[in-house]
Amino acid sequence: TDIANNLINQYSLVPELRGASSPSRGPMDAHLLSPIIENVASEKRMQYRSRIGIEILAKADPGSYGLFASIETSEFKRVLSNLINNSVEAIDGIGQISITLSNVGDQVEVAITDTGKGIPSSILPQLMKKGASFGKEGGTGLGLYHAKEMVESWGGVIHLESREGTGTTVRLLFPKAQSPRSEERRV
Repeated sequence: TDIANNLINQYSLVPELRGASSPSRGPMDAHLLSPIIENVASEKRMQYRSRIGIEILAKADPGSYGLFASIETSEFKRVLSNLINNSVEAIDGIGQISITLSNVGDQVEVAITDTGKGIPSSILPQLMKKGASFGKEGGTGLGLYHAKEMVESWGGVIHLESREGTGTTVRLLFPKAQSPRSEERRV
């Protein structure tokens, strides 16, 4: 509810509501990503525990421990939460959602992959535009748009890959950041 209200306020078409009661952005410091991802995955497992047959996994490649990115933590959690919700909604019956953290050269990748129904290739280019939605009754089309805006504001990029009948992967790529402790040692 909090995510929906903030998105509605932030992106409202009614000028009087735009920005109303939206929280101020938190600090954008370097944060260790693995515990944030595991925390969100755990919350989502609890939220969807009644959906027997849906498995939510958080995986970290062996070289991904200790990866930092300059993000705003609560917004990053919202982005992950929304992407996982989208994945759950795309799965009818049994399926799996994997959140994977990887070290990719000078970047950090967070990939959310589901075994859902997938998205037609003709619709993919529209999905990160404001108001674009697919397969969600009553969808506002703000979730992916918000994710794109946030990821880009942190210097990252977002990619959406999907195949009908197979599933979808959303890739978030961020520049690596130094551990805050390593910055302190240099001073």
